[in-house]
Amino acid sequence: MTNSPQKPTFAGRAPFSRVRSVSQVLLTFQSDDPKKTFGEIRNEALQWLARRAGRLLPKHAWEGESFDMLEVGAQPVSALALEDPNYWCFRISDADKGVARRNWTTETGILLDEKNILFGCRLQAVALGDSPEFDATIPGVVAQVVSHHAAYLDSRRISTKAWHVDTDDSVRQLVDLLLDSARTRPVIVVSLGDKHGNDGPAVFDVDGLARLTIGAAHVVTLTGEASYSLTDQLGKEFSVFNKAVRTYRPGLDINEDAPNEHPIAMSGSIEEWPEGGAEAFKRFLVERALRDTVVGVDIYSQLPSFADIHAQAIKQRRNKASKQGASDKELLALAMEENDSLNRKLKEEKETYDGLLQSAEVDRKLIESERDQTRVDYRSLQARLAHLEAALHTAGKQEETSIPDSFDDLEEWCKSYLSGSVHVMPRAIRHATKSSFENPALAYKTLVILRDQFVPMKQEGGLDKKRAYEQALAELGLEEQPSFAGGRAGEQGDEYVVQYYGRTRQLDRHIKGSSSREERFGFRLYFFWDDDSQQVVVGSFPSHLSTRAT
Repeated sequence: MTNSPQKPTFAGRAPFSRVRSVSQVLLTFQSDDPKKTFGEIRNEALQWLARRAGRLLPKHAWEGESFDMLEVGAQPVSALALEDPNYWCFRISDADKGVARRNWTTETGILLDEKNILFGCRLQAVALGDSPEFDATIPGVVAQVVSHHAAYLDSRRISTKAWHVDTDDSVRQLVDLLLDSARTRPVIVVSLGDKHGNDGPAVFDVDGLARLTIGAAHVVTLTGEASYSLTDQLGKEFSVFNKAVRTYRPGLDINEDAPNEHPIAMSGSIEEWPEGGAEAFKRFLVERALRDTVVGVDIYSQLPSFADIHAQAIKQRRNKASKQGASDKELLALAMEENDSLNRKLKEEKETYDGLLQSAEVDRKLIESERDQTRVDYRSLQARLAHLEAALHTAGKQEETSIPDSFDDLEEWCKSYLSGSVHVMPRAIRHATKSSFENPALAYKTLVILRDQFVPMKQEGGLDKKRAYEQALAELGLEEQPSFAGGRAGEQGDEYVVQYYGRTRQLDRHIKGSSSREERFGFRLYFFWDDDSQQVVVGSFPSHLSTRAT
């Protein structure tokens, strides 16, 4: 990450209200006495609500009953309670003090099940006209309840402060969280160690980041010593050290993901972050984490919204009145109220949907612009690198490529000698470093051939380059063949399939040496050519992948 992306603008006058979801949080609270804890969390929420309402709440509100405070000239406040399910929720709308016709609507819901309490909170900006940019936030009610009760996010206990990781045991817990396929929220890890592993202050207030993203992200501080342990378990490409900050997105797969899918910012970039340095970078992390809580996610698939509960409460009242023999006039009035409630719910959902579409369109255009610019920059760097290498070769000063006799430093070697031409995927590095192959030099020489002969052959074409590539392989006793063909494609499941920048790709070519099935002697290198990046992508070596014969 080197540049702060343009902040999306949600502006433009419209004849109807436009709703933008700002943040939403879903937490689980555990307790030996769930019913008691449910009441205590509700009371915490009421205390927060009482401070925001600007006037006294009715007495029956503190007993967990439904109430409305909709007086003209005051902030609208409502709460609803149901017995089946055991559910309580509130909604409050605050007028923006600086922007006319813009309101901030906070909804909070608490659901009691047999063992746990679900707690959800959503903040929305509702604008009837222009809606200038604003800093996304999470309502303070979330921090208030987390401060007083055992709250869990992604099955991990959270607090209003960053999680400090400084032991091997806590590193193992962190790795378990990072690799948990059920994790829904990002993990932001802030390294405290310098290049020598000595700990010092973080690049910004990490506890402040934890408070601003509570329920939206896991925030971690990592000591220098712990960063070495993390590197041992994840590999250097997926670790974080030397005062850097890394965001591990949900779904981390260290065998398939490209490291930049889990972006890292080095301390120098953070200190020079546009429009404010480290504090501006912290704000960027907050904006991104909170945006991700509303893009493609709806907490009310698990926890009913205020509008849902309002409609359900009216329906329950009508059913109860019908059983008690209410008159047709009374039942009709309740039916009309239920119909009005459903219409309001549909209107709210449409306005929210329109707002999400607008947000998604802004994000899409921004991502496409950044992607296109990245491609242009990458191609320019590739061309510059090729020019420099050609100049060095002409001057007889071409860098000599070292050929190690072990895979111990394979990852660093690939970065030093292959970058821009051959991308070795993390899973390939893992396969190699764990293998018992007795001739690592052969693998390194094969990678160099891909860099020096195969890539120019693909980029420039020509029979001479094809022959040079084949001759280089033959001198090592190697040859290239398709990995599989026709009806056999895919018969070995996912072994020949990798995820590369969000796309499923097949390792459709392989270089073969000894056909020995003993891992110490047999050699195979599986790869494909990527036209977009003009690179060879290596997915596995040095051992065989499964075939029909095995």
